[in-house]
Amino acid sequence: MEEAKSLGKNVILSAIETHKEQSPPEGIFFEPDNEDQLAEIMLNKWQKSNGGPDYTLEKSAKEKLNKRIQVFADSYQEIILNLI
Repeated sequence: MEEAKSLGKNVILSAIETHKEQSPPEGIFFEPDNEDQLAEIMLNKWQKSNGGPDYTLEKSAKEKLNKRIQVFADSYQEIILNLI
């Protein structure tokens, strides 16, 4: 999912805590035990798709990427320093 966020792609995720914590922009959640809900979401996305990239979402992701990298690096450094 991180790759999808970094590239500004839409994602469809099961509504488990791990996925909710990631809070992807334009992310759509479905109940993990509800395949009908997933199928409906997929159909709706397919029907509304223009078949090409979403330039607005991609631009937004590109603008946020450096900040996301810095936050990850800071978190990683803190974990490593706490191990020493």
